[in-house]
Amino acid sequence: MKALGWFLLALALFAATLVASFPASLAWQWWRPMDVPLALVDVRGSVWHGGAAQVHWRDRDLGSLTWTVRPSALLTGRLDAALRLSGQAVLTGRLSQGIDTSEFTDVRLDVPPQWLTDALMSQGLSAGGRVSVTLAQAVVKSGRISALSGALHWDDAVVNVGTAVPLGRLSAPFSLADAQRVQGTIQDGGGPLSIRGTFEADPSHYRIRLTLGARAPGVRPLLDALGEPLPDGQRLLVIEQHIEPGSF
Repeated sequence: MKALGWFLLALALFAATLVASFPASLAWQWWRPMDVPLALVDVRGSVWHGGAAQVHWRDRDLGSLTWTVRPSALLTGRLDAALRLSGQAVLTGRLSQGIDTSEFTDVRLDVPPQWLTDALMSQGLSAGGRVSVTLAQAVVKSGRISALSGALHWDDAVVNVGTAVPLGRLSAPFSLADAQRVQGTIQDGGGPLSIRGTFEADPSHYRIRLTLGARAPGVRPLLDALGEPLPDGQRLLVIEQHIEPGSF
């Protein structure tokens, strides 16, 4: 019986090594998700340690990707990998992949602020600063989000409306409210533009509701270009959009 145990352990180690050393390019061809607009270009290395020269999400080039797998996790039937995306977007984090469950932890994504304003604003405003998204945890089970918590931060935020208007720091913590619906709050850090609001999103649409006010005269040009006036002099800005399947 003891000999059988050692044999099974050796077999498991061999299988783990075989899987980990499998060429990453072949693995991607076989297992890439067909219903997700994600493309990896020039995939090289192995499942154990490899990368892709370019990552495309729809028509956007996100940068290059590298991964390193933790070998011991393969013995439990899971893929545990450290990920790094480098380019216009910078991402670091860990992915733990089981048969029907994917769990992302310690994720940080930095993106150009213009991506944020392009996605949310119809006025074609240009922006500056640093935008980051952190995920403490994100779990996808059987194709559905089962757990999610994190925050978006926009530091040294600047929006240009003829002149540059500094906004300071904006924060938007979020979590999973119920099945497939994410909700959160939006607030400023005491900058010249007062911002308070909420947002919610699901796979088919998102809605953002903001109350905006001026703490300094310099933000009036931006404020007057946004939303609808309220009786107290503030502005109400509602951004709502239907999301077509596969549009993101």
